[in-house]
Amino acid sequence: MGNQMLLTFLLSTIFSLISYIVVTTVVDRKSKKMRDEMYKSVWEDYRKRSGK
Repeated sequence: MGNQMLLTFLLSTIFSLISYIVVTTVVDRKSKKMRDEMYKSVWEDYRKRSGK
């Protein structure tokens, strides 16, 4: 009985870690994409102003 509880605990821990890694990876990619788009627009505005 103790082994079954230990196995259940280990599996739930592993599943939680995998879920956490997946969620943080997706959020990081989304925030990086938003940041890159923001810097791209700032850079384009700067180039337009300096080119005139």
